[in-house]
Amino acid sequence: MAAATAVAVALSSIGVALGADWVPASDWALIEASVRDVGTAHTPLVGFFSRYGWFHPGPWPLYVLAVPYRLFGASPQALLIAVGLVNTAAVVVCCRASWRIGGHRLLLVTSGALIALMAGMRVWLLVDPWNPWLGLLPFAALVLCCWALALGHRWYLPAVAALATFVVQCHVAFVVPAVAVVLAALVLCVRSGGGERWRPALLAGAAVVVVGWAPVVVEQVVADGGNLAALGSFFVTASVEPTAGPVQGARILATETSGWPPWLGRPEPTRFDGDPRIGDVPDLASPWAVAVPVALVAATWYLARRRGAGWIATGAILAMVLLAGSWIGLARLAGPQYYWLVRFTWVVGWFGVVVVAAFVVEVLVDTAWLRRRSPAGSRTRAALAAAAIVAVLLAGAVAVRTGADPVLPAQTLGLPVASLRPATLDWLRGHVPPGGAVAVEGRSDERYGATQGLFNVLDAAGYDVSLRGEWAKQVREDRRNEAPVTLVVVSGDEVGSWRARGIEEVAAFEPTGLGSALDLEPTVVFLDDGDAPAVDEAASDSDEPTDG
Repeated sequence: MAAATAVAVALSSIGVALGADWVPASDWALIEASVRDVGTAHTPLVGFFSRYGWFHPGPWPLYVLAVPYRLFGASPQALLIAVGLVNTAAVVVCCRASWRIGGHRLLLVTSGALIALMAGMRVWLLVDPWNPWLGLLPFAALVLCCWALALGHRWYLPAVAALATFVVQCHVAFVVPAVAVVLAALVLCVRSGGGERWRPALLAGAAVVVVGWAPVVVEQVVADGGNLAALGSFFVTASVEPTAGPVQGARILATETSGWPPWLGRPEPTRFDGDPRIGDVPDLASPWAVAVPVALVAATWYLARRRGAGWIATGAILAMVLLAGSWIGLARLAGPQYYWLVRFTWVVGWFGVVVVAAFVVEVLVDTAWLRRRSPAGSRTRAALAAAAIVAVLLAGAVAVRTGADPVLPAQTLGLPVASLRPATLDWLRGHVPPGGAVAVEGRSDERYGATQGLFNVLDAAGYDVSLRGEWAKQVREDRRNEAPVTLVVVSGDEVGSWRARGIEEVAAFEPTGLGSALDLEPTVVFLDDGDAPAVDEAASDSDEPTDG
């Protein structure tokens, strides 16, 4: 029942997507366009775009989303449903692995912790295709499958390979902690032996790795320079931006995992290094506060070993590895320390709580006064079990109620795109043949993602569309063309100067009503006829997109 409640909470997120009037912009628009490319001549061999100029490691998250995306109509709403299904599957894997590891006791603990985590994420975030969020629940599933693998359950090896591939290819922030926990699980697994009986599982795991990383290798071989080379150059040699360092990494980790952590509802700063544009100085924990979760997990390991609960001790080892791997990854964080770049630590803190709580439940259930066969002992056990299930059910109800936020992913950013879409498509029908080549470019302070949103709209309409100028790097090379028609998206104060030049105007968004209340600026699509103002590259290289 507890596991069913956790799955129901995940499924409830899909209700947010059904019938939703959502128009993606910014990164979300590029994600839908990439998912739409799967199975076509433009099938991606790399992952999501990063603001550093390279793409995240691989395309399998896009491939996975593409199947339900097409089944449900290949629309923006279908993309939300696809993400909801992926997260629901991750919750199911978490529950199944928990049962395999520790039976109904760990299943109850994990289900309650999952509901708390999903409540902290908000239900609408469970349908958000943005890659920093897309990997969160699969990361939780990966950690639990690693726990099962470390205990010698060999057929979790292919699951670990598949989940690790998915998570790492979602976002590079997952790489260090994910690789660390997988390696630790493999080392612990070797101690269990197995001989010949491990061969089928090893072959299956190796096959998953080959299939999962084949597109990445192919892209590296056929592309000029290759994405893997760009990633290696950035992380191994030198970043163009300073890294957080070990002290700041410890402060971030302590803030996210000690005391009242953000995944349980505490507010989180937008930037952990402060935002000079608004004078924001975040209130971070002391770097020494990271000793609290480390000490709790270490104590759990020691006490579990003394009680003979080896499975919990193994979980504690993996929790310590996750903390160490997360600290290393956070210390290497380059550039602005946005909250989405460190959100993976929610799962790290969550797993530590699961391990400690599992030990506490084990101690309580195994106490002599609960193990007695007397009627009083039976009644006490039944009462505790009923209370635990009721608590999980209530937590699930609260999660659905508090998480049912009507705001969809980056919904505000889609307002200009929704307004520009009809007039732009009408203009193109009269000037560009169906399937013809069109380029889209953003100028000046266009920071609302309307450029990428318009790119996605035109791509969905069947045009051979590309991004131009400083925006071209956000799409793969195979999506770039030499289009004879270029539409330029301009917003803010620059709109007036473009209009003063008499440049042909294709579509316009004037913020009235909700748009005005949200302080959105006018956004206009112009035809670049050669008389357009020169590009201000410093201004057009916006720092709002993308995930990093």
